[in-house]
Amino acid sequence: MYIGRKIVKKERVLNLRDITKTYLEANRWSIADMAYLIGMPRSTLSEWISGKRDLTERNMRHVKAFLNGDYIKDVSVVVNYILMSQDQEEGIYEN
Repeated sequence: MYIGRKIVKKERVLNLRDITKTYLEANRWSIADMAYLIGMPRSTLSEWISGKRDLTERNMRHVKAFLNGDYIKDVSVVVNYILMSQDQEEGIYEN
């Protein structure tokens, strides 16, 4: 935005509900996918995203952690899990 000869940056505030909805759409995930990953009832998450309810502080932490990528497994983690499972089946590792 220009005011006279000065450029003034307008501060924008984004809604966490909108960020979450767009994040899910961009990744082609459903609300049910996210709810399953973070251990929250789908109906609770859906109602929050649609603005019909607020989340508890605990559930809000889960949403923020999900958006931060904390619930998504990197492919190297998946590969290591497969290899360890195969080794365990073959008796290489004992519990």
